[in-house]
Amino acid sequence: MVTVSALIQVTKTYEESAIWEALTGSDFAGLNYWISEMDCDWEQQFAPFPVTHLDQQDKEVTTIVTKEMIIAGFTKAIQADYKHCNGITLFYGEDGDDYDACFADIVLQCAIFGDVIFG
Repeated sequence: MVTVSALIQVTKTYEESAIWEALTGSDFAGLNYWISEMDCDWEQQFAPFPVTHLDQQDKEVTTIVTKEMIIAGFTKAIQADYKHCNGITLFYGEDGDDYDACFADIVLQCAIFGDVIFG
């Protein structure tokens, strides 16, 4: 018997509108456990917006979230293969392009902190 181990890398291109939809499609439902206020203009895709949230020391701070931060957070969430809050993959659907509030939460945390800090 032979055991073979292989790393397979797949590259996928995402339209910016799909990244925005992944972040905002759930209306940021369920993020109030670490975010107290967010002033996001849904119509202005990727316009910088303030997010008032807890930091890693549980102090309330405000971060201006930019397009670059969102794309970096989305990329980190995809590459890290985070699991849904109940342990299943975050990416489901025929093409793995169906996102929910848990995914938006992870993208936003990765955008602001560089990784998942809460929940």
